[in-house]
Amino acid sequence: MAALVGGIVLAAGVYAAGRTPDLHDVASAARMPIPGTADVDLDRREYGLYFGLLNAPTGKAVHVPRLRITIVPPDDVADPAFFKVPHDVDVDVDGFHTVQIARISVHLPGKYHLHVESPDEVGGSFSVGEMPRVLDPDRAFARAIPFGFAALGLSALLAAAAIFVHWRDNPADRGF
Repeated sequence: MAALVGGIVLAAGVYAAGRTPDLHDVASAARMPIPGTADVDLDRREYGLYFGLLNAPTGKAVHVPRLRITIVPPDDVADPAFFKVPHDVDVDVDGFHTVQIARISVHLPGKYHLHVESPDEVGGSFSVGEMPRVLDPDRAFARAIPFGFAALGLSALLAAAAIFVHWRDNPADRGF
């Protein structure tokens, strides 16, 4: 019994520790409040666009309000390609519970003017940063790990109580 519980705990720990390197710097290019404006130097590559809440509960999905995002490239440079993504990838980075909302592909390096606002509410942060190396939509499992440990602990207590009741009712089976 102890070996089984230990194995499950070890597997969950290895999974959680193995996923950590895939976290990325979601604000490597910029982080700003909503509403906010910034001039940002962007290289020619893909970036993730993220909505985040500081000190938000990590066990719950973050509500992402409607956002108006404006990206103005330097003169004579085409607008970056913009791709919406499902709000499945969320991470907790530097105290921000962050959800990827889109990605952009920048065609030429330069200083880009960014503006973001929400017609629904004020608050939260908007950031531009690294793309995840692995898009892991199964973050629900990572959020469920504390609940899994609680369930394992309660199961262990239930098993111990059952063994105690059996020993109490059958003193000959104690084996001491």
